[in-house]
Amino acid sequence: MPPDTPEADTQVVKTLLALRAVVGDASPARVVAAVRQTRHVATARLAAGPGAVVLDVDGIAARTLVQCVLEPGLSRVLEDLLDFAGAELHVHRVPGLGGRTFADLRAACVDACVVGLVRPDGSPLLNPPPQTALGPDDAVVVLAEDETPPTWTATTATPLPPPAAATAVDTRAAPRRVVVLGWNRRGPEIVDGLARNGWEAVREKTLPAPDPAHHVLVLGGPDDHPDPDEHTLVTLLRLRAGEREPGPRSPTVAELTDAQHRPLAPAGAHTDLVVGGRLVGLLMAQVSQTVELAAAFDELFSPAGNAVRLRPATDYVPAGTEAPFATLVEAAGRQGATALGYRPGDSPVPLLNPSKTGTRRWSHEDTLIVVTTTAGPFQPQEGPARAADTPVFP
Repeated sequence: MPPDTPEADTQVVKTLLALRAVVGDASPARVVAAVRQTRHVATARLAAGPGAVVLDVDGIAARTLVQCVLEPGLSRVLEDLLDFAGAELHVHRVPGLGGRTFADLRAACVDACVVGLVRPDGSPLLNPPPQTALGPDDAVVVLAEDETPPTWTATTATPLPPPAAATAVDTRAAPRRVVVLGWNRRGPEIVDGLARNGWEAVREKTLPAPDPAHHVLVLGGPDDHPDPDEHTLVTLLRLRAGEREPGPRSPTVAELTDAQHRPLAPAGAHTDLVVGGRLVGLLMAQVSQTVELAAAFDELFSPAGNAVRLRPATDYVPAGTEAPFATLVEAAGRQGATALGYRPGDSPVPLLNPSKTGTRRWSHEDTLIVVTTTAGPFQPQEGPARAADTPVFP
């Protein structure tokens, strides 16, 4: 990944041109590159040629920050989806499953969570309608512990408790405000993304009064600063000092550019730390391993469309229900969502692809991690990052 300097993206483009001149467009070699600034993405795609993947570091950081403001606590889930410890996304072509519906596949997968399909042209179909049939050349996207093909069984109906009383509140009509502390070149895209999702972003130079109805977004310092994280660390320290005073707490999302600064960040219980560089590095590794996942991550890491979201478990089963995770998978599916795991109410650690058999008592404090459609129409400024006809993460 290039350093954050004006010359870095130019060097990436030159390297891509040189590599393409050597290996040609027909080479089976898999090329994955990243550029820092969104305005250089189109040039890098042209230089890379067909079949290459070009990641937009600024675009990924901006979209992730927007998504984490919309869903407090999401940053840990997104990192867990990308790192190679525990469950991660895999693509499998499984003989004998052709013609089965997505609902069947979801219920029949014993040791993995079925997330979607990949069509023959490489386009993903995440969280499709339950009746969507698997075509003969389609692949299945699953969340699993390793690359071992999942275990499939004959579909059996999962018993469901009575429907849960709706607890989700439509907040689109309610005023949602985020106070932005700090500014850099990603700021305009972040503010635009929040506005498209019905949020008002207000830039402040001083710390806001605590208000749980408002969120706080801390951006790194100016792009020409030798250490952009200095502003973030100092601001978090001042926010943390304010938490010692009695009163409500504002959910906070903070941007870091260097993963080595994360242990130094004075983050409180209501603070999400987003390290854009680490996310991009993990994405590069995942896409290098399975290029078909590029377009799937494009969709999952977006604030709109089929995105990763956090929902109260009691949106799907009544509080106090004793049931296995498989019951939540089926209940979420009947409401148009695909369950990936859950976060217990007494822990900040998400559990992705948990066992589907062991039962637990579900409470209002438990959070279900799902892929589902969202209301906001936010899209990246330059659209999907595509090199020729190959879908890639923007």
